[in-house]
Amino acid sequence: MSKDNQKIKEVVSLLKDKSTREELGLFVVEGARSVRDIIENKVGIHSIFISQKAVNNFSDIVMRSLEVLGSDKIFCVDDKVFDKMTDTITSQGILAIANICIKKDLGLFRQGKKILYLDTISDPGNLGTIIRTALASGFNNIVLLDCVDAYNPKVVRSSMGAITKVNIYIEKEGHQILRTLKQGKYKILTATLDGTNIFTCKKNNDKIVLVIGSEAFGVSKEIQCLADKKITIPMQNTESLNAAVSAGILMYQLSEFA
Repeated sequence: MSKDNQKIKEVVSLLKDKSTREELGLFVVEGARSVRDIIENKVGIHSIFISQKAVNNFSDIVMRSLEVLGSDKIFCVDDKVFDKMTDTITSQGILAIANICIKKDLGLFRQGKKILYLDTISDPGNLGTIIRTALASGFNNIVLLDCVDAYNPKVVRSSMGAITKVNIYIEKEGHQILRTLKQGKYKILTATLDGTNIFTCKKNNDKIVLVIGSEAFGVSKEIQCLADKKITIPMQNTESLNAAVSAGILMYQLSEFA
């Protein structure tokens, strides 16, 4: 398959261009573990590409893909051509194109008491790590407000496949989802520097929305005005933590495991 092939060009465009991802409703998943995950979890897979040198290494994926997708959706690519298709420096030689699934039905929130609301997270690595930790700690419903694209390849890679296992919602304007949740008896907890110590907060089974703010500015004033409670992580010798680290500590402290 030539580097000038239309399918190859489409993969490259999906990697680089958010507008292409939005237009086609597709995104790129790289790496054997993540590709295995989306196959076994029956995520909507559009196609799979594998480099010639990787075919023998991942024969199990190839065989499973043939069962699930059929031969017309699996493409073996020249190694040099595959290198042009990947976003990683040392690629494993396998990637999949999958369907983007942005949720619109807020009724799904009824299935869980723990919701994560991310306000303007701009770093792809942070967002991917937060999504991965959210899945692990039981915050399976995630709302994104003005964040980096959840299907950016760096986000997808950092999430280690979690992006395909959580429910992603996009807050477009006016904090309408947040207001709807508040009306639905969810308690809004915002992470701030001057809130109540999270380790002294009384544990309960209330429905909660945990709001994590941007790396640079924290939670917006508009959202803080909607908060039922402000919470913080006590610190020594520093004023703040990385957004992904903070989110992880707070989610686990508020999870069923705490």
